[in-house]
This record gives sequence, C-alpha cells and structure tokens, in this order.
Amino acid sequence: MSTPTAVLVSLSGENRIRSYLLHHDSGKLEPVGETATGSRPAPMAISRDQTYLYVGLRGSNQIALFALSGFTGSRPELTPLAHTGLFADPCYLGIDESGRWLMAAYYGAGEITVHAIQPDATLSSAPVSRIATGPKAHCIRSNRHRDLILVPHVGTENSIHQFLLDPASGSLSPLARYNAGMDDLVGPEGPRHYVYHEAAGSVYFANEHASSVTHYRYGPQGIQERVATCSTLPFPAGHANTCAQIHLTPNARFLYVSNRGHDSLAIFRVDATTGVLTPVGWQETEPVPRAFAILPDGSHLLVGGLGSGCISVYAIDPESGELAFRTRCYAGSEPMWISSLATD
Repeated sequence: MSTPTAVLVSLSGENRIRSYLLHHDSGKLEPVGETATGSRPAPMAISRDQTYLYVGLRGSNQIALFALSGFTGSRPELTPLAHTGLFADPCYLGIDESGRWLMAAYYGAGEITVHAIQPDATLSSAPVSRIATGPKAHCIRSNRHRDLILVPHVGTENSIHQFLLDPASGSLSPLARYNAGMDDLVGPEGPRHYVYHEAAGSVYFANEHASSVTHYRYGPQGIQERVATCSTLPFPAGHANTCAQIHLTPNARFLYVSNRGHDSLAIFRVDATTGVLTPVGWQETEPVPRAFAILPDGSHLLVGGLGSGCISVYAIDPESGELAFRTRCYAGSEPMWISSLATD
C-alpha cells in the first residue's frame, strides 16, 4: 500500500485551510484537519523543503506563514507563525528555485513584489523589489535555470511582462514586454497563468478570455517566438467561458487547462522534444473549476469547484493522459487553491 499524499485546500468563503490525506489505492480524500486563517485565504506556496506554507490573505492584505508537520502519511498539521502586511491583496505567490525569495502578483494593484525569505522562514517586513506592471497582473513564477520571471496580464493590458531575478539580491531587471494576441471573437487573449517545460525550452499560457493555450519558446532573454495556440474548448470560444489554471504533469507528458463555463479540463499531449501540443480531449468536472492540482508523483489530479465547494479526484492514465473519476467530497465554501506535498 502506497503512502498517502497530503493535500491542502484554501477555502476563501470559510477563512480556513482544510487538510486531507489522499489514499492512492481508493482515491479517497480523508479529512484530517482544518486551520483558521483569518480572512479570505487564496494563493498558497510551499517552501522548497516542504516545512513551511505561505498563504495570501486577500481579505486583509497579508501573507500568513505556517509551519508544516506530519505530512508524510500521518496527520498533517499547520502551526501559525507570523503575518506580513502588504499594500494590496495578492492573487498569486511563487517561490524562486533557490528558495530565498517569495514573489507575489497583485491583480487589483497591478504590481509585483519580491520579499526575502529569512533563515527562520519569515518574510522581510518590506519587499526588496516592488514594481508597477499594469492592471490585472495575474501570475509570477521563475524557471529552474535562468531566473526568468514572467508576469501575464489579462484585460486590456493583454501582455506578458518579463524580468530577470538576481538570485543574490532579489532585484528584478526588466526585459522587453511581450504583447499577447487578439482573438477574433473576444478580443484580447488575456494570458493568465503559465507553466514552463524546461527540457523543451517551452512555456505555456492559459488565455483567460480566448479560452485557449499558447505555446511559446523562451531563452535567457525571455520569450523568443509564439509557436501555436490551441483552443481549450470543443467549439468556438465565446463569452460563456474563461480559462483559469494550467498544470503540467511532473514528467511533462500531459498538460491540463481548466474551463470555467464549459466546466471541464482540456487535456493535451506534449511532445518531449519540441513541446508541441496535441489535443487529447476534455474531462467534464466540477462547476467553475478555478483551482486544480496534480500530485507530485503524477498519479492523480484534483479539481475544486468554486460553484460547488466540492473536490473531485481523478486518476491520470500514464499513457493517454485521460482522466478517470475516482471520488468526490465536499470541502467547503469557495475552494481557491489546492496544493499537495511530495511523500518520502
């Protein structure tokens, strides 16, 4: 019997995080705890050594820090440690590959920040970098080798701002801005979230407005070329659907994008060498699937329904990427983020 995987779900409508153990043999999510967070928990980021959790509190303009323990098949526990005040509410948190810097994107404020992660895991009281980028900044991540930071913007900004992160100081050096495309039906594509395919030198953006995913090639100085755009819907895009999150399996063989409106996950096969996407199909899922996550071992995918409060668990077919429904449970009001921890 395999070791269960710890799963965390932030519930913005209940001001709490619920902890689960996912049992691989049955697909069952076993509830094992809950932790009050204060106000509207949304984005979460786990430290590289999996001993700390950072949570953006969108109702109070803070980042909360928790210690993680018991997350390898026993009883997961979150211990509150500290809060860092912010000037606005964060919609996305990311930790760079070195584990020294916590980055945040601010949708409402149109800015990004970098905070230093201190030896005790607390954050610097003020950001070491703070840059105004534009309205509706939605995501911020680094890649593994080049410290490239991309910040997509939905709405009329409709662009990807690019930076290089100095791993010694946490400062950001701007690169050329990349303008996203226009869709014939909805106008600005609206790049929202993204994932890197390091081996292929590719990066994929979920386009919120256009219900599509765009494949770009990138290099040391950012995006180099637009390769292709694939629809995430089985019919022409329209105003009845928007894309949310995007995730790649750990082995980079399959890519998934959530559709809010069509209430599905679009599934793509990824070419290992070129990174080119081939549509596989769609999986009907929870109402308004804003958040979803893939387990670190690539065996299961979990989807949270913003409209249902439920989490559905699917097994990932390792050959086709197709999803097989396993179990479903009610988590709570407004599941905004799902994170899981690797087992030993």
